[in-house]
Amino acid sequence: MRAVFSLNRHRYRQRLGQLLLIFSLTAVSLVAAIYLGNQPVVLGRIAVIGEVDLPPNGPFIFTTVDQEPTNAEFMTGKFDGYLALIANGEYQISTPKKKEMASVLRQWLAGTQPVEDNQILSKVIGFMMMFLLMGGLNFSALIGEDKEQHQLERLLISPLSLKTYLISQCLNAFLLLYLPTMGLLLVIQGIFRQELGASLLTYSGLIALICALGVSFGTLMMSAFKTSDTANMIGSATLVLSTVVSGSFGIIGKEHQWFTSFSQLFPQKSLLSLATISEGRIFLQTGYLIHVVCSSCLFLLGGILILGKKLKN
Repeated sequence: MRAVFSLNRHRYRQRLGQLLLIFSLTAVSLVAAIYLGNQPVVLGRIAVIGEVDLPPNGPFIFTTVDQEPTNAEFMTGKFDGYLALIANGEYQISTPKKKEMASVLRQWLAGTQPVEDNQILSKVIGFMMMFLLMGGLNFSALIGEDKEQHQLERLLISPLSLKTYLISQCLNAFLLLYLPTMGLLLVIQGIFRQELGASLLTYSGLIALICALGVSFGTLMMSAFKTSDTANMIGSATLVLSTVVSGSFGIIGKEHQWFTSFSQLFPQKSLLSLATISEGRIFLQTGYLIHVVCSSCLFLLGGILILGKKLKN
């Protein structure tokens, strides 16, 4: 294992540009996510007809108007709905574009607003996930290159076994992703005093799961395809599509039940679901955890079996 680490250290010195690019993209996504997550949540822009006493500091932007907004104002996004006070203290609420917003607004006015998701944590994990997964794929490229250049056969002639080699490569890639990311979080919280929305322990667990998933998927891709370039291209496309479909940058297709069910097949969806759960209960959600861990184990096992079979042949 020490020999593999030493060899990789020499190889990565020749790839400082690639390492800096991956770390820079991860850092930018992390900073952007924390910034956006700390911004006030705005659920909609509501026109208020007449004099209405409204609770302070709400998730809606209210504008007093003299009459009901026109369809053109709704279509252009100036307003998402309107609110008026009628007899007996009841509210007349209409949100033509977003029907569910009327229910949320009523709950907020009644003081029974639903518990909000962990906005900062979910945004940070959502923004970082694709870059960390892509980083795991790129760092696993050493396996593909060793196989492609027939270096792996030479390595295995030595006392080094295939199992030890793959464990060493996976651990090396995992640490290259995990340690700098956690170091950046420590700097952001310790020096810049930014609100992260969750404890460092929670971030540590979620980031470890993402890094392990990316490295194991990368191992599978590098083992399955003949060249590392082909594996990188197909693996990158697969990660981008599956991560976007899972809702990493916002939920899509939620109006279609079949699409929602399809997205739950991907482990990224389980990771995002874990990130929206309240602090203290995240790692009690065994269903999501089992999905992510089992996916990582299956990817890694598949890579080991495929690579072992190719070496025997």
